[in-house]
Amino acid sequence: MGEQSRYWNEMVDLKRDSIYLRLYAERTESIDRWIEGIKAVAGVGSLGSWVVFKVYPEVWGFIIVLSQVFTALKEQLPYNRTFKATSKLSKDLDGLVLQAESDWFEVANGRLDEEQIHKRRMVLKRKVQEAGTARFSDSQLRTKPYLVAKADLAASEYFATYTGE
Repeated sequence: MGEQSRYWNEMVDLKRDSIYLRLYAERTESIDRWIEGIKAVAGVGSLGSWVVFKVYPEVWGFIIVLSQVFTALKEQLPYNRTFKATSKLSKDLDGLVLQAESDWFEVANGRLDEEQIHKRRMVLKRKVQEAGTARFSDSQLRTKPYLVAKADLAASEYFATYTGE
């Protein structure tokens, strides 16, 4: 496999990873919205039931307190940090995809020799590694196979414009 093929594969993988992270962030945000909705309904429902019916005040009070504790701890929960990190890393990778696509023009048109292509590919890989380390320095992202499949399909569709397929 020549450097041109390696560069192409690197660019396709980078686009797939960028899409995967965006999908992961969207999924995490969806979970957050559900949690917020449940918390709001539980808090307001508990308060309303407590005030109106005056039955089981300890239970309703506990639910309200639990809701407040969850609100206070939310920023420290792993899914919240994951959402922020995946969102930021996805945007970082989007920028690198644009750079790779810009460089691809020179690679595909034979304006660079094998050594120059290799150097550009290594610079790209280094930037991807630095972005990943900056966003996930203290944790690791669990792979979700169904999101990988969706990202693979989206990247293939995206790059079909290059190959005419």
